[in-house]
Amino acid sequence: MAIIYWALTVITEILIRLIEKRINRFRVAQHLVGTPAPTETPIVGAQVLASKEVRS
Repeated sequence: MAIIYWALTVITEILIRLIEKRINRFRVAQHLVGTPAPTETPIVGAQVLASKEVRS
């Protein structure tokens, strides 16, 4: 059982590292291009109207 647990842990760790590398590569590419990060929310809907009223 310990060997099976160890093997599953190693496989999971390798998969997580690969996923992290891919995510980091995507974030670096986004930063270089200058596109907004996914955490930045664009102004939409009522916020657009409110921002226009403030400028007026």
